[in-house]
Amino acid sequence: MTKYRHLIVATAVLAVALPVSGAHADPARSGDAAVLSLSAAGKRGLKARGLAVTTVAPASSGAAGLRLPARTVTVPGATAAVELRGALRFRAGRRSVSATALRLSVGASSSSLSAKLGRSRVTLLSARAPATLDTAARSVTFTGARAALTRAAAARLKSALRLRRAPSAATLGRLALRVASATPPARPAPPVPPPAKPIVTATPTPGPPPACAQRFANTPAGSADWFGCDLPGNGDLMSWTDYILRPFPPACGLGSGSVTASGGAQRIDPDAAYDHRFGVLEADFRPDGSATINLQGSVTYTMPAHGIDETIGALRLEFDADGIHGQVYADGRSNPRTGTVCPGPAGPYGSEHVLDLDLTGITPQTSGGVTRWVHVPATIAPDTTLVGGGQYPAGSRWGSFTIALSAL
Repeated sequence: MTKYRHLIVATAVLAVALPVSGAHADPARSGDAAVLSLSAAGKRGLKARGLAVTTVAPASSGAAGLRLPARTVTVPGATAAVELRGALRFRAGRRSVSATALRLSVGASSSSLSAKLGRSRVTLLSARAPATLDTAARSVTFTGARAALTRAAAARLKSALRLRRAPSAATLGRLALRVASATPPARPAPPVPPPAKPIVTATPTPGPPPACAQRFANTPAGSADWFGCDLPGNGDLMSWTDYILRPFPPACGLGSGSVTASGGAQRIDPDAAYDHRFGVLEADFRPDGSATINLQGSVTYTMPAHGIDETIGALRLEFDADGIHGQVYADGRSNPRTGTVCPGPAGPYGSEHVLDLDLTGITPQTSGGVTRWVHVPATIAPDTTLVGGGQYPAGSRWGSFTIALSAL
């Protein structure tokens, strides 16, 4: 236990530029990152327990330590939150577990690094250090954070890696976090203009649009199409859409079931609710082969008769450096499925891992000045209950994406 007590030793500095409003920033550029440096004692502690920690793209490992690029920063007032890209992977022998959806929460006197281990979020590290939050100056800083693995995270790692003893929850050392950026430039106008008003459908279940497969490779540049029209309609995005649009009588004073595209998303076929088009806000392709593609728009599924109110939008597609795996993160709202009539309050969520992408065998195709990733399968992520009312199991087929950009 004594050896493991010195698992991670480092210093900590965090400086993040924020917009004048103090609400949100997107510092996802090359210099904006958190860096976790392992000391010699920390590395010996890992080795003594047969443990190793590495990164998952777009995070990276180097001489300076484990680099976790910053994605967004929020400073609502007396606290700050920094969303980090990539993941930390803990390995013991042939077993491994990844800490994903990393989030640094900074308070006036203490901070914490949380992550998803398996299906649920856990506070991975707790850290104590005075913090300075200055929204007027668009900055948040803390230094010298003494960090400790939490008991909850230690127990989760013990179970996932089948360790004989849980890792120590005593102080591990100092968490080294370093982020510095200028105010992000204004985002370019979306290639696909938003529709004049949301497109709402509350009609009986439509049939699949004709020549569904012919559309997969025709997505215009600056767009990403999300298809469900070719699914079998059994426990997937198509059956979910059909269920939402069943002709139940209007309920709760809210009308019938509907599928609504808004904020820059639109239906590919106005008469079919399975397929939607989103505008590409920005795309970042990195030398290691990983990529981030941010989309504009959202789709809302409501069915008052069965208490459903669910939105998925502001999609962020992440391609891993291995060229095989990918993830979809989203913002939106969702309410618990209780089976009761009339929706209960829907709560917001942000930057949540909702879908997984499978890029196996998919090679970008360039034609007519447009590069496309065609028909990339998507499935429900193992750690979410935010799509399909939380009633569809992980791995359920949730359509496919074709992403089209001006030729790279």
